[in-house]
Amino acid sequence: MTGCNDIHFKLLLGGSAVLRLLLIAWGEFQDRNFEVKYTDIDYHVFTDAAWYVTRGKSPYERSTYRYSPLLSYLMVPNICLHNTFGKLMFCGGDMLVAMLIIHILRAQRAAPLSQLIAASAWLCNPYTLTISTRGSCDVLAALLLMAMLILIIRSGSKDKLPVFGASLLYGLVVHMRIYPLIYAPSLVLFLSARAIRSAVKLRRPHLYNSKYSASPCLSGSLWKHLTCNPYETMGTIIKEASSFGFASATMFFVLGSTFYSLYGTQFIQEAFLHHTHRRDPRHNFSPHFYPIYLSMYGHQQMSASAPTSYPGDVAQSVLSAIALDLMHRVEVIGPALDDIVGLGVSNKTASQSSHPDSHILYSTLRSSTSPDVSMWTSLLQLLLQLLISVCLHEDLPSCLLIQTMAFVTLNKVCTAQYFVWYFSLIPLVLPRVMWPLSNGLKLALLGWVLSQVHWLLWGYALEFQGGSVYLPLWAASVAFQLANAFLMVQLLYAIYTRNYTAGAVSLGIDYSADKCRVKSGTTQSSFLSFIDATAEVNEQKHDKFHID
Repeated sequence: MTGCNDIHFKLLLGGSAVLRLLLIAWGEFQDRNFEVKYTDIDYHVFTDAAWYVTRGKSPYERSTYRYSPLLSYLMVPNICLHNTFGKLMFCGGDMLVAMLIIHILRAQRAAPLSQLIAASAWLCNPYTLTISTRGSCDVLAALLLMAMLILIIRSGSKDKLPVFGASLLYGLVVHMRIYPLIYAPSLVLFLSARAIRSAVKLRRPHLYNSKYSASPCLSGSLWKHLTCNPYETMGTIIKEASSFGFASATMFFVLGSTFYSLYGTQFIQEAFLHHTHRRDPRHNFSPHFYPIYLSMYGHQQMSASAPTSYPGDVAQSVLSAIALDLMHRVEVIGPALDDIVGLGVSNKTASQSSHPDSHILYSTLRSSTSPDVSMWTSLLQLLLQLLISVCLHEDLPSCLLIQTMAFVTLNKVCTAQYFVWYFSLIPLVLPRVMWPLSNGLKLALLGWVLSQVHWLLWGYALEFQGGSVYLPLWAASVAFQLANAFLMVQLLYAIYTRNYTAGAVSLGIDYSADKCRVKSGTTQSSFLSFIDATAEVNEQKHDKFHID
């Protein structure tokens, strides 16, 4: 069998489905009998929005509903049938994502065992298990993105219909969740690179092989071809961007205009604009929460919970005193914080500082600069996304994975639900990682877990014990952000440096289609080669039934 063992995969699907059903049943029990609820608060928001829809009203009459109306329509059976329908739908989405992962890995010629491991990494992931069974809708975006990738794989130079379908799906997924907009440059560059390779092979089929790959004009690489024939390359990029972008934009604006006619400007504000300037003062994994909290709530709330919660802990008292001093001295960083949320703390409140060590922190803060945090972080996000797209676009799954991880890590709001955005992409690159894992990747994974546990401990102290731990929690957020950055670096190294040393074994992708040599002597395999091979097979089938 060329693909994943069907019996094992069916057993995996069945076991995962049963486990999810048990968690849904447990969630119903916990919601009825425990103070801490299992079901996500957003699930109740979805259900309430669906209730308004069944009454012929706007789903946005439910406060804090900030999604596409399509989601409220999908949740209508929660009102008509049973309130667990949405959870069952999201868990069904998990199953479909696993099936699409297997399909994509088969197209990449991954070994059957690696297909099963990759599907298990998605289905048995504790995050995906709990996120979907608690009622989060994030799996819907993952499902649409997987379907888009499959259509791109199945397309060829003679068959543009799958690309057209992929562009429609892309417009739909951006409508549902706006974050996939970051993928636009990488998708356009990938399609352009494939068009260039097809054109080169068509013109010089007898020269297109590894022997002549050193020639920029014959290599098929987008950027090498740009140095040889810039006008043709830019024309190809513009053509692919226009065709893919037009179909995607058409789908996006058709849906947008339809719902705008039904729900007015409130739809635009809640579904799209809210996410572009969202500021969350509640503690979350992003370090941005703390300065936003300082600027929004001021001295009174901070001092009300000052270090009395842990009187015996000297270190905690010192940290709380520093946090209180930060609040007292907020006039130093006030202008920068005002730019973030448009709020500030009065000079009268800020000038009441009497902490004995405040002059040290004051002099430090006064000597530092105060840039517009929001502007610089947004610019950093944009530049980083463009850089990743330019460097990694030929390996589309890896490119999308690193883009998503970077976006989530640097986003101004970061919750555990956002991790699902890139957990669905990890199985696509997992077969390319060498086993046993490198020490660097092991250390990065350990750091990611420990930094998250460390953050959760401070979050528990703040949320359930009422401790004044804002500054330590902020420091934990910074540590978690650094751990994410280190993990991305090590993951890139594991994917793109395939060292065939003693004891190092790939999980099993057959890279027979094409390989490009790098100076270190290792091999770097391109996802674009898999697409080329798949496209050739599809075109042969096309030629068999369609004689020109």
